[in-house]
Amino acid sequence: MHPLYWVDDLVGLDARRKELSLPPIREYLQMEMMVKFCAAMAK
Repeated sequence: MHPLYWVDDLVGLDARRKELSLPPIREYLQMEMMVKFCAAMAK
């Protein structure tokens, strides 16, 4: 399985998620599309 690696948020995207109409990171990682992608990468 491939782990998720932490990256530096140089432009402050995480703090601006709501302003940019992006879902919270926890919800994003649980989205069906992301779950399927991660499962496929683990194979």
